[in-house]
Amino acid sequence: MKTLLEGDTYTIMLNSPKQDGDSLVWKCDITIIYERRNGTVKGSADVDDRGSLTLKNVTTAMACTYQAQHWSNKPSHLKSLTTKICVVPKVPVPTLTVVCSSSGEGTLHCEPGGTKGFSSLSWFHNNREMKEKVNPFTPTLHGASDQYRCRLTNDKSKEDEEDSNDVTISCSKPAKCKEKVEGDSHVISVDLPSSDSRSSLIWKCNETVIYSTNGRERASFPLSVDKNGVLLLTKLSAAMSCTYTAEYVIDKRTGRKATKTEALCVLPRAPVPKLTGKCSDTGKVSLHCDPKPPAGFKLSWLINNKEVNDSSNPFLPGPQQTGGKDFYRCRLSSSLSSAESNAVTQPCKYTSE
Repeated sequence: MKTLLEGDTYTIMLNSPKQDGDSLVWKCDITIIYERRNGTVKGSADVDDRGSLTLKNVTTAMACTYQAQHWSNKPSHLKSLTTKICVVPKVPVPTLTVVCSSSGEGTLHCEPGGTKGFSSLSWFHNNREMKEKVNPFTPTLHGASDQYRCRLTNDKSKEDEEDSNDVTISCSKPAKCKEKVEGDSHVISVDLPSSDSRSSLIWKCNETVIYSTNGRERASFPLSVDKNGVLLLTKLSAAMSCTYTAEYVIDKRTGRKATKTEALCVLPRAPVPKLTGKCSDTGKVSLHCDPKPPAGFKLSWLINNKEVNDSSNPFLPGPQQTGGKDFYRCRLSSSLSSAESNAVTQPCKYTSE
């Protein structure tokens, strides 16, 4: 059996010279692809005067068992040959891309990756093969001088391999975020040096234009821009979290521009919790604070306006914390906002067990 790659050229050698009045037949499995009888030829296969068959630019459709039969004009058998040809696809040229996470971490994606039974994937760092085989791959080194590429190697033919483009990882950590609470307002100022700057001003939220002086763009959230280019955002919501960029011309003659950016993170406002008390059969109380603390919030308990060192929910007051005149509240808080529940007193009547 002979294994070829797509696109190869290969000659199946018969080496049985042509004779007057002879006959030669080549088959691919049971299909006749070439026939010569008494000088008359049928078929377009490339067969030379020694009966050898040349396969050009082979494809997977040309994989089969090739059979040759050569007879003289006697007739007597001169030579026969059987050869099995397998054709495997060539590996494609892979494409290497970098995907940056929100934390500035860069991950390499090689597409297509290695396929079991067909191709194997290798990683290279500055032209040196790495031991890493996973895809995607997150390198620890990603400076300006660190170049990466991936390689696909044909499992059927080690000579068939293709390399991707070389890439460097240039992911940057996001700018420090200005944190505000839902429902608040926020102002982003900008120093416009000239009237040309004011007439060319554009405000973007990430890559979306939310304001331009021609008035064609419209944001999907409330904003206004005053005559000095200052951006006022009102009724902040989570959808307004983005990096705001002001672009404006500072030299009309050359068209040179300047930018100012500010990252804004709009965090949820603390929900107002509801506090309820439940009594056991023996009169012991358990206090339940709803809802449970959302992500980024903590739960605190207060007895007579004093915070206690307990964040369990439900909260089970001890015997010294269940006086008839004691009142309780729960609080949900984050770094920017907090809300407290209604106050409740001990609702249970204690009975000895």
